[in-house]
Amino acid sequence: MIHFNNGSLVHKLVMLLSFLGEYPTCSLHLMGNERVVKELVHRLTMPQLLRNDGTGEEYTGKLLTISGKGREKTIRLYKSALPIMDWLHPDAYGYYMSSFRNHRF
Repeated sequence: MIHFNNGSLVHKLVMLLSFLGEYPTCSLHLMGNERVVKELVHRLTMPQLLRNDGTGEEYTGKLLTISGKGREKTIRLYKSALPIMDWLHPDAYGYYMSSFRNHRF
């Protein structure tokens, strides 16, 4: 189980992706210890149980997807995981969908 707390690495990653849409894997070192962040990203590309400790809500499934090859690899939110953006802010989902053409890249 992965805990989705304010300030956690998962929280920061989801917040970043909700504004940027996608994030290059070659820049993961900017988020902290590169090895730790890469391991977290790898774990989040497989089905996991996420728990929001603030509200008690849970989400089971993939959170991230990786696309591209080599230095062009990018991280994106998995389409079925988009409703967890409400955990960040009530308007985050609406902003994301309007900014990124309903999750079409």
